[in-house]
Amino acid sequence: MFDDSIVMRILDLWQREAGADCCFAPSFPHLKSVLETVFVASIRRKEDKAIQLGVSLLLSAALLDTAESHGSMAVTFHRPLPFTVDTLVSLAPSFDPVTTSLAAIPCAGTPDQLEIAGAIFSHHQGSHRFNATRFAPTPLDILTVSAKQPGQLHLFRGGEMIGSFTPDGFTRPSSTPFTESPLTATLMKQVTSHPEYREIGAAYWFAYLDFLDRLLLESARRGHGGTIIWLPEAILPQATRLLEPRIPLESAPEGARHLATFSRLDCHEQHPDQHPMEQTGGGTAIQVSRSRLIKLAQMLAQLSRVDGALILSDRLRPLSFGSVLTAPTWKGEIVSWRDGEMFPSLSVDLAKFGTRHSSAVNFIGLCHSAVAFVISQDGPVAGLTSKSPEVIYWWPDCLSQLWRV
Repeated sequence: MFDDSIVMRILDLWQREAGADCCFAPSFPHLKSVLETVFVASIRRKEDKAIQLGVSLLLSAALLDTAESHGSMAVTFHRPLPFTVDTLVSLAPSFDPVTTSLAAIPCAGTPDQLEIAGAIFSHHQGSHRFNATRFAPTPLDILTVSAKQPGQLHLFRGGEMIGSFTPDGFTRPSSTPFTESPLTATLMKQVTSHPEYREIGAAYWFAYLDFLDRLLLESARRGHGGTIIWLPEAILPQATRLLEPRIPLESAPEGARHLATFSRLDCHEQHPDQHPMEQTGGGTAIQVSRSRLIKLAQMLAQLSRVDGALILSDRLRPLSFGSVLTAPTWKGEIVSWRDGEMFPSLSVDLAKFGTRHSSAVNFIGLCHSAVAFVISQDGPVAGLTSKSPEVIYWWPDCLSQLWRV
């Protein structure tokens, strides 16, 4: 099912990513068995629900005993279970693939075959300041194959993704557009004009990006699809001529103000001598501030589920939802941005996408200071911004380095 060249490429990436400290490398037959078995299980359904699962490949069941020393927990089955598609389909509903992976080990009598020895629970919040759950299996040198969507596999060495397999083939992960890119430049041009940025500086900017990151994670996890249009308030008169705000909002929380509060507390917590503040409850205050921002991201993600677009100002204030984008058909070029390429040349065929994507393209083509995020029902979040009146940049998946929540 999986071409040998794909398996060999994954093994090569594993060795390169693992480096000199690697104490365990998966064998060719074991890796191929895990890939094929997880793939077939992912396209099955149980009680009319898609199968979501993760499988970690261990050298022996003894590694399960070391899980706690790496900050995780593990259970060992009294008797190993057969490593088959039917077993995975049966077990998958009992384990959350975001936090847990089933442990596959070589069979005692037939080491070329695998069996399921137990499960590893690795509920790590990661380094995300707004507690977006990141996938972090342990120990470090475990290879994990996970499936959150039918027929789509993600491969990890420890907590680092080394590649993905989709119907289009095997690909390396690319960084999100919230790194150095034209999309970041569009956001930064506006955010650095905020009075909060002038007061707080880079801490506000990085918190702003992390909030957008959290919002997209929350939107993707709902599996409904939607569109979020980020608009500088300065171009609202121009933009409103290109949309119908079906449900405009009279008042709503402004995320920028809450981000400023959080950033001040965060700076104080990290550098108390450089950023003295009045007593506000210490850690409790920043926890309350963080919680408020997480709730705001969840609320905005919920609004993005309504058919139409959520219109979000650069101050992170929702202006309307369920909005219809009415911009005329855009005739310019759409190119897919690739990391490290100053002049990306891979054209995007819009005919392969639906109305949600084409409407966002038409809108961005006439609003050059705006950004669109289009959330597909099957997980990916496309990012769109314009480089010039003739070119739109397209990021096929803004969450490509993050675990699918």
